[in-house]
Amino acid sequence: MARNDPPVVLSDDELADGIWLAFENACRLVDDGKTLIEASRYLSAQGVLRIAVEEGGKVLLLSQAIYWEKTDSEKWIWFWKTWASHKRKLRLIEFLYHWPTYQDRKRFDETIKSLLDSRLELWYVDYDKEHHAYRAPQIHHATDAEAAEATQVELKYTMTLLTSLLPATGGSRAGLRRQIPEIRSTRRDAMDWPPPDFGSDEE
Repeated sequence: MARNDPPVVLSDDELADGIWLAFENACRLVDDGKTLIEASRYLSAQGVLRIAVEEGGKVLLLSQAIYWEKTDSEKWIWFWKTWASHKRKLRLIEFLYHWPTYQDRKRFDETIKSLLDSRLELWYVDYDKEHHAYRAPQIHHATDAEAAEATQVELKYTMTLLTSLLPATGGSRAGLRRQIPEIRSTRRDAMDWPPPDFGSDEE
């Protein structure tokens, strides 16, 4: 999409398909995470579970878009920026689920940065400019027992998040397609969307 082109606006069927597929993919990733846990591959399991949470963020985003007017370009522009941004999706999840636990915006921004940094550290070889050395993906736990415990906490959080999103899926793709007009008629969008733009969008 060129800079000045109007944003793509999703049809009801496309919204339903997106919600269903994102949720289905998140569940697949959770199953993959469980397989990695059983194989004691805790670092990889945590990485996969973080991606599952991010797919849950897509379900949240698509579910809110059900309520938007098709002519509201500002919201659809924000939608596509958020869809393509790891940072924005993390901010969305933290804002919707955890904002009351933060003392201030600074703490919120610090948490988002920490989540992004740790996500990268789980997957990639990186170069440490200060010490002039490459480093392998970071292992944050001294023992396998500690790593296993931390990964179980990650798994529990991810499954709790996905369970909370289950009603939004409508039970099936076809069912969700049928329900979207009824969902929209309830006007249950209690928040002013797009939500406050915490922090920078720089990835």
